[in-house]
Amino acid sequence: MNETIRDYIKRYQKLSWAIWAIGLALLLVPSALNRHGGPYLWMRLAGLVVLGVGPTLMGRVKCPKCSKPLGLTVMGRNTKADTCPSCGVNFDEPLPHKLIS
Repeated sequence: MNETIRDYIKRYQKLSWAIWAIGLALLLVPSALNRHGGPYLWMRLAGLVVLGVGPTLMGRVKCPKCSKPLGLTVMGRNTKADTCPSCGVNFDEPLPHKLIS
């Protein structure tokens, strides 16, 4: 299968959103159940930590060709970007072999 750089970036975006959703659930479920104290406090604290990991992971995505961070290019203002701002590689090119698992 010929995965493109865009597919690689989208995979990271999906992982980031999934982690964020899990953190939000860990934070909100105890409140929805109206539970307090003990393990529910730890569940909320874990939710806060996990909630912060999702966006952090997305902000650390690097270009597979030049290894420079893509940051807001792929997660914020310019989600329709077609090239890396540093090296200019097109995101529709095949993923370099070193990253294919």
